[in-house]
Amino acid sequence: MSLVVLAPLRLEAWALRRGLRGSSTEVVRTGMGPARSADALARWLGATRSDPAAPMAVAGVCGGVDPGLRPGDVVVATAVRHEDGEERDLPEAAALAEAVRALRLRCVTGTILSVERLERAARRAAEGHDDVVAVDMESAWLVEGAGERSVAVLRVVADPRGRSVYHPRTLIDGTRALSVLRRAAPALASWAAASAHSPNTPLSAPQDVAECVRSA
Repeated sequence: MSLVVLAPLRLEAWALRRGLRGSSTEVVRTGMGPARSADALARWLGATRSDPAAPMAVAGVCGGVDPGLRPGDVVVATAVRHEDGEERDLPEAAALAEAVRALRLRCVTGTILSVERLERAARRAAEGHDDVVAVDMESAWLVEGAGERSVAVLRVVADPRGRSVYHPRTLIDGTRALSVLRRAAPALASWAAASAHSPNTPLSAPQDVAECVRSA
């Protein structure tokens, strides 16, 4: 069973394809935002003969909410949440985080909040959700579209807590985040291989937010 990786943005898909070069993984660009990404996934699922048991991952960049996060940190979601509080747990997060650690990348695990509109700062977007570690605009909807497949979410921090996405530094840190995304991509393939080996058994339980191995 081949892994399918959903990447909202063109540059995210490019970074992931480079990182997964030589593997059988398919990277599908879905577009930015909840409606566009969910519609793109539905169209792709309808147009392909993808194995319904094949693992699926969502990967890209995000805004950091946890004050300890810095640009280039990897966030593996233990759950994804909508703004109304609806949440889905991702029980295989620990296995993916371990694969990221093996690549000597900084990583945290925790809940990612998916929002409908782009805010100037991640902290503002996450108001009322004190326990989330990061925000994005697609993961919760894409996880819903994945159905009952094994699914994982990996994001890389492009803008840290409290800083506007329009800050001049965002271009530099966004480039760094894409570089780390490329380096982290093989962890997705490792996770998928383990998931396919035992598709009916969760590989691990969700972890609390914890700092992983420092970047090389």
